[in-house]
Amino acid sequence: MAYLRLIWLYYTQQAPLENSIENLSFQIGSDASTVGQLLNHFFTLDGNTWRHSRCDREIDDYESKQRLVRTHDGTMRTQCERIPNAMRTHRKTML
Repeated sequence: MAYLRLIWLYYTQQAPLENSIENLSFQIGSDASTVGQLLNHFFTLDGNTWRHSRCDREIDDYESKQRLVRTHDGTMRTQCERIPNAMRTHRKTML
């Protein structure tokens, strides 16, 4: 369960975990020994943070999809602004 809580924390923060076993233990409600073993086995220490390659890929995929949605949303707004009376014309035909 501690492993899942570390993964959930990673996804919630959308960033690597801090290099403080005591703080991570407290945040996920586990003991420092278990957290230390899990970090050493499943994560990679990168500077002052613990990284998980799968989590990084999932976060990158999510962020790229969000950028695509924002880009598409902006394109749709621009197209609608070009036809300012489109909705009004449609509404007139219904009345």
